[in-house]
Amino acid sequence: MAQFICPYCFDRINSSEPGWIGKLFGMRPTAKDVCPTCSRRFPNGITSLSNVMIAIVGDRDTGKSNYIAVLIHRIKELFLQFGWCLLAIDDDTDKLYNRVFYAPLYGQEGIAYTVRKTAAASGGNEDVKRPLLYTLGMSSGNKYKVITLAFFDTAGEDLRTKPDIDTDETMKVFNRYIYNASGIIMLVDPTGIDSLRTRVGLAKTTAANAREMETIFTRIARVIQSEKYRSFAKKIDIPFAVSLSKIDLFRSVFQQDTSIFKRPKHNGYVNLSEIENNSQAIEGCITDNDSIMLQAAQSFKNVRFFGVSALGEDPEEVPHSDVKKLVKSPHPVPVRVEDPFLWILCKNNFLKGK
Repeated sequence: MAQFICPYCFDRINSSEPGWIGKLFGMRPTAKDVCPTCSRRFPNGITSLSNVMIAIVGDRDTGKSNYIAVLIHRIKELFLQFGWCLLAIDDDTDKLYNRVFYAPLYGQEGIAYTVRKTAAASGGNEDVKRPLLYTLGMSSGNKYKVITLAFFDTAGEDLRTKPDIDTDETMKVFNRYIYNASGIIMLVDPTGIDSLRTRVGLAKTTAANAREMETIFTRIARVIQSEKYRSFAKKIDIPFAVSLSKIDLFRSVFQQDTSIFKRPKHNGYVNLSEIENNSQAIEGCITDNDSIMLQAAQSFKNVRFFGVSALGEDPEEVPHSDVKKLVKSPHPVPVRVEDPFLWILCKNNFLKGK
């Protein structure tokens, strides 16, 4: 039987046929099947779609929540260039995205605030236990391809928990999200790299340093190798997009003719030459300043490096608040937030690359 991944708990189920649970027990098939792991009802028709789960992970202060908010908004903006349609699978996704992600950055008149820092699941934060679920449909000749997308926002504190020994249910779901992913966008806050931060004159940060990032890279690789391959001797074939967030703060570090800070123009395909050139520039920047974090990335077969910025500026602090305010623009002016996403879709044969 074909395999299907539950969009709520990310467990892999050995069937994609609607009504399969009822048929197993000789009962009448139901319109909506129930996941045997989490007992959530699948949205009608979702079991017949292909899963492309793109895991977006990052330690504290990487701007992960802002990135998810802006990426989803940017995917919708690109519908004319790619001829696709992004639709929320259920009302819960619409409500969660609009309330937590969209409203702070796009919902105010003339003033935008960052998305609130994601609280750890251990603190009773129910929002981090629910993924944002979408279908992405695209015409290809006479065919119409549709895939499911799942975005799961976790707190940096949760990621720092040792996932190979943790028994917390939220971490079990997160682990399945990682090793069943079709691609991983690994957000790295470059202000945590001491020499790089010093070069641009930034103050000390609470972001993870290079060695802490190496530990997180290693834990992610360990989860995949132990759960998916049952072996530490096999390279991981999941596309791995190492993405320096807040890249707007480091314009002076790169050559002026770089395309990293140029607004990309898409024509229905992924510009692989541009991605390769930018990847080499970003990898070179990391290597020149602190390459220790890249050691664990050697466990992956397909690794590319990206520079992204969800906001396009360094927002200012708001007194007595856990949000910051944008001052240069009334809304985010993102830098290449879609590039890792497009590259992963290309590696999964959903988009063409040239």
